[in-house]
Amino acid sequence: MSMSTNEALNLCKRLKNHYRAFEKIDELLKEASAARIFLKESLGQRESIEQEIVALAQKRDEASESCISMTREKEEAQRNLEEVTEKLARIKGEIAQIRERLERGKI
Repeated sequence: MSMSTNEALNLCKRLKNHYRAFEKIDELLKEASAARIFLKESLGQRESIEQEIVALAQKRDEASESCISMTREKEEAQRNLEEVTEKLARIKGEIAQIRERLERGKI
């Protein structure tokens, strides 16, 4: 079974096209492999970022609790200051009354 020149040329062209297709497939596989490596690294970075986000959320919660605690302490200090101010005003009033009595000679 012999092949004509045209048939041989056609077969060569087809083989050449198949070879080009395999080269293209090989390039695509290399790109896919590089993309896979990139995605794997990105996933690792994402996990690291997610861990940082969790740590920052914990710090935020701790800071929030600290703020609440400080606010309560401030409110208590304010109440104590008001009590002391009221007591001081009473004492000043009592002192004024004692001075007045002393000046009148009633003591």
